[in-house]
Amino acid sequence: MSQWKLGALVVAGTLGLGACTDAPEPTAPASPSLAVETMRSAKVADRHVFTMHGDRAGVEIAAAVVAAGGTVRYSMDAIGVVLVSGLSDAAAAKIASGKASVSNDLEAQWVPDVSIGSVQTMPADALDAFDGLSLLPPQAAQFKAFQWNMRITDTDDAWNQGKTGIPSVRVAILDTGLDPYHLDQMGLIDVASSFAFVPSRTGPPLWQDDNFHGTHVGGMVTSNNFGVAGVAPNVTLVAVKVLNDQGTGTFGDIIAGIYYSASIGVEVINMSLGATFAKNEAQGLVPALNRAVNFAHRQGVFIAAASGNDSEDLQHNSNRISVPCETGVLSCISATASNDQPAYYTNYGTNAINNAAPGGDFTQGLPFPINGILSLCTTRSTNPVLGFCRARDTRFGVVGTNYVFAEGTSMASPHIAGLGALLDSQFGGSLNGSQILTAIQQNADDLGKPGADAFYGKGRMNTCRTLPGCVTVPNP
Repeated sequence: MSQWKLGALVVAGTLGLGACTDAPEPTAPASPSLAVETMRSAKVADRHVFTMHGDRAGVEIAAAVVAAGGTVRYSMDAIGVVLVSGLSDAAAAKIASGKASVSNDLEAQWVPDVSIGSVQTMPADALDAFDGLSLLPPQAAQFKAFQWNMRITDTDDAWNQGKTGIPSVRVAILDTGLDPYHLDQMGLIDVASSFAFVPSRTGPPLWQDDNFHGTHVGGMVTSNNFGVAGVAPNVTLVAVKVLNDQGTGTFGDIIAGIYYSASIGVEVINMSLGATFAKNEAQGLVPALNRAVNFAHRQGVFIAAASGNDSEDLQHNSNRISVPCETGVLSCISATASNDQPAYYTNYGTNAINNAAPGGDFTQGLPFPINGILSLCTTRSTNPVLGFCRARDTRFGVVGTNYVFAEGTSMASPHIAGLGALLDSQFGGSLNGSQILTAIQQNADDLGKPGADAFYGKGRMNTCRTLPGCVTVPNP
């Protein structure tokens, strides 16, 4: 497996929430350092994924698994996929014979580890002006000045013209979880619908983010606008925790997470995760993933996925497949820098990339680390490197108030997911995934060569132009 540097997330400048008029200048190290950690996928010996032949349902397989002493972890009857544990390969093959294909589940590193650059935290008394309850408009975010990503995409124009989301539009974040204790995420999560396929080590709740990645990603979709503003104010997040505190997880849990999200009726799914496999390594699992993605599409869900950070041409990667980017009907997103150039790490390929969005690039554009993407930092991370993220303000109980800069296609994807949710909100949540994708592509800024190209797809997203009645204002 080729290791993605997905969302990894150089952590380079932590800002606590402040009441001051001007946000402080982050302290930058001399040069960025990316944590690149190689991990091959590994078969999970006692976990199997059954993919039924034809239109067969999984009920017969599920019954046979239980009779053989196994456990049905998740039965996805509408797509004929069953995720099970507790069987030997021989027992699984016997049950599948003539009815289904069966493969060992694969565990992989879908989100790499984190490297830290520098930390800067506001004084403890800087929160005195906030009561921890008041929801603010996006223009009021304390660190809006650092959010070049919202200006370059004309998202701020949309906010200034009153374009906002609605709480009934829900975005499922398939990731390491979300942080219900962060000032900018608390109250925005559909707690009843959130679910953990991989339980948190620091819960309850079991879907709580014990890594960092999911919280940071979710904050780019929406936030309470205290420290930073998300693309789609007022929409709701659903935590679907499919990765552990190290950013690892199984193919089967990701498939189940997509199916679960579509089954509970979310409008948008964001997947800032991925890995590149040899095609023969994942050949038994990719069809099941395709079924899940296409099921979600048939349910009207708009799906955004990160393209990956291998600097790889996905159109010419021979016997390799990048998932979920190259599976099913979804929008695969590449990353751009603060100067609108392709980010140095982004995957590309005209057959794969639908659109581009800001992902940050610590080697281009604005001074490091401001040329990364600023978003939330998790209060409950188990990573000792992220100990500063766990700082809390005692006046609000266990409330996180820290923020970090990061780079990656992980950061690009939730910009598109947020735009999809914001657009859907203008129509009361009635749009389907195809309508959302078409609108985003038709109204994007056509960078690079005219028309679709390998790095930008149909163009870098333009929020205001995509929304009805929004007029873009030239950036100064």
